[in-house]
Amino acid sequence: MPTSHKAVAPKRHKIVFLGDQGVGKSSLAYRFVYDIFDDKYQPTIGIDFMTRNIVIGEYCILFPRLLSILYSFKTPKKSFLFIPDDIEIRLQIWDTAGQERFRCLINSYIRDSNVALIVFDITNSKSFKNLKEWISRIRQERSRDGIIVVIIGNKTDEEERRKVSYQEACNFAERLGYIYIETSAKTGYNVRLLFTKLAKDLFVREYMKGIKEKEEKKDDSVAFDRNTDDRDEKKCCP
Repeated sequence: MPTSHKAVAPKRHKIVFLGDQGVGKSSLAYRFVYDIFDDKYQPTIGIDFMTRNIVIGEYCILFPRLLSILYSFKTPKKSFLFIPDDIEIRLQIWDTAGQERFRCLINSYIRDSNVALIVFDITNSKSFKNLKEWISRIRQERSRDGIIVVIIGNKTDEEERRKVSYQEACNFAERLGYIYIETSAKTGYNVRLLFTKLAKDLFVREYMKGIKEKEEKKDDSVAFDRNTDDRDEKKCCP
């Protein structure tokens, strides 16, 4: 009989939205959590918080060898990693204000986040140029391998007003080793896909972290046993 994972409390992961005022951070958060859109959103004051559980669905990773290199642990014997279809992940969404006067609050929220979503408006080239400032804030607070960073080009529903090309934004993200995706909070384009992908990546990262910790404990245990044997041998010497 298969074991159900639903009885286990969902693992919580913290996601922080970053970006200039008016790029659609709140709209994306509300589209994902409540599946609603309001084009009359008021600017976020300080920090807004919301949460949603997501079932990541049946998922199979065919190349764990690449993951073993990425997460620095021994290559598993299996040629794939299968994730059951009832794994539930709790995503805690922290929507930060884009105004300058609230930016002093943001660093503390970056500090313990699992994911940083940096949003810009594809119809606003200044919001794209300001990505460097937001990336700098992340790097001040977090090591590169400690947080997943995604750059989001929002408002694809306004394609005729586009100022930043997909290729330009994609190349920018690639140079930094970050993920790039385009969305529309208004139509819902790619929003569900984005958070489902994040939930899967977070689960895999946690899974790999567990494997690595087990291996380290095993290696420490073997090293301890060897040291004990060496001491015993020395005691037996005349």
